[in-house]
Amino acid sequence: MEFVCIEAKTFMEMNEALEAVAKKMCETCGKDTHGMDDWIDNQEACMLMDVSPGKMLQLRRSRSIPYSYIDRKVYYKRQDIIRFMENNIHQVIQKIQ
Repeated sequence: MEFVCIEAKTFMEMNEALEAVAKKMCETCGKDTHGMDDWIDNQEACMLMDVSPGKMLQLRRSRSIPYSYIDRKVYYKRQDIIRFMENNIHQVIQKIQ
């Protein structure tokens, strides 16, 4: 184990800087964010939409569904998936009528 000693003044400055970053993040993102609970991975999105991974790739390439890459893994906002499914249901209903 390695120990690092720093002056109290330096520690307080670092602490203030971190608090400022946390405050800015709360102001930017809002306080009622749910973190990663709102994000689902590709496998969960495929199961939710009942489509294959290839179809999800096609939807990403056509920019039909917003997504993010984190460490070479694809994530979607759950709300974006639900919105996409709702829009497609409305389009199908309109075509039938």
